[in-house]
Amino acid sequence: MGATDTYALPYPDNSSAADVVYDTKRLADATDDLVALLAGDSGWQNITVTAPYTQQGSVTPRVRRIGSLVVPHWGWSAAGMAAGAAYNVGIIPAGYRPGQGVYCPAGTGTAAVVGQFFIGTDGVVSLRTGSTVAAGNYFMLTTPWFTN
Repeated sequence: MGATDTYALPYPDNSSAADVVYDTKRLADATDDLVALLAGDSGWQNITVTAPYTQQGSVTPRVRRIGSLVVPHWGWSAAGMAAGAAYNVGIIPAGYRPGQGVYCPAGTGTAAVVGQFFIGTDGVVSLRTGSTVAAGNYFMLTTPWFTN
């Protein structure tokens, strides 16, 4: 049984005698798996928050995959964070990680506070704070990215 280069869909080749029923079933199963991967919706999956950092209020850090598009929805409290520093604040589960590192702006509770997230291929979520961090503030991320 051979397989296509792009999606590894099986097809009969000259390596063995064709069994039409069996080969058709394998192709149908592989196609179902591919459609689920490309167009399926995983539903929300929580990410691991790295101590000592905490989520912002009731905004549970989570991700959702629709096809190969990953939609994050999370917020971290700025409590204990200093200005101009970097923090590893969470870990995204396998299957939701970007194919290459992604930089995303951080939404905040006030225009005076800025930040930037970096999501690595290893799933580590890093937050780089700007020159100001206000007490009681938070950092949010809702910018989507693509998986491999």
